[in-house]
Amino acid sequence: MLSQRNEVLKYQLMQHKPERCELRLVTVDYQSYQLVVGAILADLRRLLGESAVIDSEYYTALEPEASGKFRPVMSKCKQGLPV
Repeated sequence: MLSQRNEVLKYQLMQHKPERCELRLVTVDYQSYQLVVGAILADLRRLLGESAVIDSEYYTALEPEASGKFRPVMSKCKQGLPV
């Protein structure tokens, strides 16, 4: 969904809680971010559920982890623990 948008150069979706995510978007410029972020968030809510809370932010770059890997989707949720 995100990789098909020409304006999006790189992205990272990070799940902090079962229904709370953070979307980090790298676009050509901030104006491009403003043009696409609404539609992207709507698409993600359709996929994740309308009750999903998705915060988004514009980035000029996203760095890989210390291991050198870049993970476009990450979960910080602790499995098996009540939230």
